[in-house]
Amino acid sequence: MASGFVGDLAERSAAQVGRKADSALQKLIALQKLIKKRRRKLCKRALAVGLPIYAEKPGHFQTRLLQYFQQWS
Repeated sequence: MASGFVGDLAERSAAQVGRKADSALQKLIALQKLIKKRRRKLCKRALAVGLPIYAEKPGHFQTRLLQYFQQWS
């Protein structure tokens, strides 16, 4: 009878570990979804800020920076 009890405990313990693992996996998947959503949002914002900078031709950008520098000095 003792070995049956030990076996039952082992089965219950394994089932509980399995449930905890499933729960942890579900939490990990939810976290990954949130990270992916946040990354998309940040990339979208970064592009909105960065695109105007790169839209300017390099020569114009250089001239503009030179003018700023001359005004400050």
